[in-house]
Amino acid sequence: MVEFITVVYLIYSFIAFYFLFLFLLIYFQNKQEFFSYPKPDRDYELTMVIPCYNGEGAIGGTIQGLVDAGYRGLKKIIVVDDCSKDNSYKIMKEYEKNTPNSSRLFKLQKTQGMLQGLKITALNLRIPN
Repeated sequence: MVEFITVVYLIYSFIAFYFLFLFLLIYFQNKQEFFSYPKPDRDYELTMVIPCYNGEGAIGGTIQGLVDAGYRGLKKIIVVDDCSKDNSYKIMKEYEKNTPNSSRLFKLQKTQGMLQGLKITALNLRIPN
């Protein structure tokens, strides 16, 4: 019985070392190409949609963070307010004035209630260009 277990152990060890050496051989031959990626052939445009409900403390930082990110393709920042009861709408208006080309603000006429409903409504808005 001991000889059988020893043979199984040796077979598994051989297979493990075989695949280890095979991996190392492939890795060292292609080391330069492992972390390379194709260069994009064009810059893509990006539109961010931010749903907001009573986000007075965070909405300004969120918008400013997107503006400061420096992404060249950022075309629009769309903020959808779900009838907030705090000063979120005023803060959004200030950011809309400061970034007139990229920021757009929409206030819903009727509250959507749950955050998931707000996200769905924000994504399904018919926004004119």
